[in-house]
Amino acid sequence: MTKKSISAALLSGLIALWVNASIAAMVELPRSSVYQVDIAVTDQDGRNTRWSDAASPSSGPRIVSMFYTHCDFVCPMLFEAIRNIELQLPPAQRQRLQVGLITLDPVRDDVVALKKTADQRGGEAARWRLYRTQPKDVRKLAGVLGV
Repeated sequence: MTKKSISAALLSGLIALWVNASIAAMVELPRSSVYQVDIAVTDQDGRNTRWSDAASPSSGPRIVSMFYTHCDFVCPMLFEAIRNIELQLPPAQRQRLQVGLITLDPVRDDVVALKKTADQRGGEAARWRLYRTQPKDVRKLAGVLGV
């Protein structure tokens, strides 16, 4: 998969999330919605929260994906593709965009690893959050996202 095709796929997903976030604020969401997944998450700064709060549609449009901190090929391309999508947005929309990346390997990807990856590869810290959760909850979130 090329960088251009990854960017196009992510941009399509972003548009869908943008529309869904707008709709979600107006209607009751299905239990299978990524916004409804009720799991505990910890971000790269060690802050604990509930995913349903972190991914709230009221916080604006969001790109959500899963990754590994120890991935040397596809995951860095994912970070770059998200940054490229941000650059295609008008500044006002870019400032509203939130990015939530959840590790697929919470056993190895502790808060220190998340912080290091965020510092090396992440975007604007206020809008980009890298998360970890419990292994059983990774499967739950991956199922909702179709990963």
